[in-house]
Amino acid sequence: MDSYFDMKAIPSVEILQSSVVAALMQGLHTILPKYDGRVGLDFPGYGQNQTLGGIIRIIGTEEDIKDIGYRVKANSGIRDYSMLGSIQMIPSNVNKFSCYKRNHVQGNSRLRRHMKRQQALGTWTVEKEQALVSSLSTKTHMPHVTLRSLSSNQNFMLFVKKQTKLSAVAGLFNAYGLSIEEGTVPGF
Repeated sequence: MDSYFDMKAIPSVEILQSSVVAALMQGLHTILPKYDGRVGLDFPGYGQNQTLGGIIRIIGTEEDIKDIGYRVKANSGIRDYSMLGSIQMIPSNVNKFSCYKRNHVQGNSRLRRHMKRQQALGTWTVEKEQALVSSLSTKTHMPHVTLRSLSSNQNFMLFVKKQTKLSAVAGLFNAYGLSIEEGTVPGF
């Protein structure tokens, strides 16, 4: 990884910045799989008001970043809602690195599936229900975006967890630009 460019979400009176970031992430999700996990995302404003912030930084090799820049400019869904920065080299004095990973948060659907299975087996009890409800009632305040699944056409929340590392860790990134294991992106 040696190059990057920033996409700044353009909020409006009708659309919150977090909703614009979600739309940009949705658009990037259609582009990033073409790079086989070589391109990662950084969120310089991560945590501001419990959101990902208003900037998405796309990081990769110069060749990949130039190609993504071309694809992003051709995508009106991304181009119309963001200000695209110029492609730049990553500063040489970076001394911290970030690992952004998807955090799966369990919800009510898990309770319904578990209850249905246990009822079919005849082992469902009120105590089991109370224990499961209390384990699922823990709220998370982790930054997230609401996206639409391209395969099931259902909305879901993509929770993103950030870990700061002191050194770079090579790794692959998923179709959302998040680390699959422990891969890092430069934090600057």
